Amino acid sequence: PTINYIKIDIEGYEEFVLPELKEVFIKFKPILQIETAYPQKEIVFALMTELGYVQYGVYKNKLVKNLSEEVESGDYLFVHQSNEAAFVLQTS
Repeated sequence: PTINYIKIDIEGYEEFVLPELKEVFIKFKPILQIETAYPQKEIVFALMTELGYVQYGVYKNKLVKNLSEEVESGDYLFVHQSNEAAFVLQTS
């Protein structure tokens, strides 16, 4: 009935796969965890921003809002702005 979370590690195919999932992001607003790098990273950030998502990164083992550069190795998280308050409460 719902999709709450999507994890993607597709080694450079983000520009092909993410647009195909656009309707899923619009309908269900799941958290997206994605491992990406340039030049695909720019495509990911642009699409998720367009869809109303806020980006989080990891710094000193804590989630940090809008940390667009990886400080510690790991994935990026995108949370829809309508779910952000609940997300922050759960991760605090």
